[in-house]
Amino acid sequence: MDNLNIKISREISKDLAKQTSEIMPSGRICVCCTSDDLDYAKSVISDIPSFDYDISFIEYPDATIPDEENIMDIVESDEDIRLFVGVGGRVVAELLARACTIRESEYIFVANTPDLYGVAYSLGKVEPFENSEVKPPHILYVDENCTQGKKGYASLVGIILGHAVELFEKEYINRLSGRFDEHKLEDEKALLYGIISSGDMSDRKRLLENEIRLSKCEREEFCSAQRVLVKLIEDMSLVSDRGESSLLAAVTLIKYFKAVLSVEEANLTLPSDLSEKCRNVSKLVGTDMSEIIKRVEKRTFHPEWLFVHREYREDMLKEIKKLESKLPAIIRSAKRFMPDAGYHLSEEYDSNMLIQAVYNLSPLTDDCSPVSIADCLGIG
Repeated sequence: MDNLNIKISREISKDLAKQTSEIMPSGRICVCCTSDDLDYAKSVISDIPSFDYDISFIEYPDATIPDEENIMDIVESDEDIRLFVGVGGRVVAELLARACTIRESEYIFVANTPDLYGVAYSLGKVEPFENSEVKPPHILYVDENCTQGKKGYASLVGIILGHAVELFEKEYINRLSGRFDEHKLEDEKALLYGIISSGDMSDRKRLLENEIRLSKCEREEFCSAQRVLVKLIEDMSLVSDRGESSLLAAVTLIKYFKAVLSVEEANLTLPSDLSEKCRNVSKLVGTDMSEIIKRVEKRTFHPEWLFVHREYREDMLKEIKKLESKLPAIIRSAKRFMPDAGYHLSEEYDSNMLIQAVYNLSPLTDDCSPVSIADCLGIG
């Protein structure tokens, strides 16, 4: 993702028109967006002169998935389309990146959300957990006056906290397995903790500028407990906004990781019966239990993991407590970006379901995750 050309724009329609003319003086352009962003997309291209360009649209339903079928709308569009313009967030970014790689076409992307990490990742990889590179856009514009407004920044705060929790888990896993690049971990950590600082993330300009730096950070992906819990929260319909689900998951996991690392004396034992947790997760999300059991059938636990856990337990505990101490300011920052100051978060989800989810999470997480190690320590 470090090869992305990213620019914050205050006058997005004028900047896009100028960039378009530099790529080609005339020709056919196709704009790709979701129905919800259609009016915004039309305003974005308003300064592109219609007498020089023939402009068409590919409009996707709001709930579109960036799968093989949907990318074909772009891949099989008219051959004389010389430039594509994507407008929106992560889903449209991935659709366009994958399709233009196949077509070998030029494209520009306009992000109307301050949450750039998902957008940038989609423009740099085919899909999460894969390393296949895709064609980057000629330029990625970030509209400083994004249509999501303050609410988009509330989502961004939750996403950033989620990254920090994911990084903590990655550091713990690296202690046990050594599978990640320490230099990349340190680079990511410096960026993240620079953004979080004291926890006050109310400065939108600073937040957006740092998010751009984070979006370019090269990260090694893995199946984090944060990512798994976010999906569970959304599958259980506790909340639907990705930033809010990330915020809830992160706060829950910080407290759970702290509980796991606070146990001073514990003996490593094979979990007595993971099938019960598989059964519980199956009930929570309505997934066939056999599919969940497959994840843990070959799971093995190594005695040296307990030694490493004991060796670094206090260090990691101090680190998670430090992150926990910033939660009041982080949560306050997120809520003050929300139209109702976060009132709906106390009304619209069942916290008991959230507790059930985290205590039954281990069949879906990495073998070396603190969530999985908790089973071996007899916690939860």
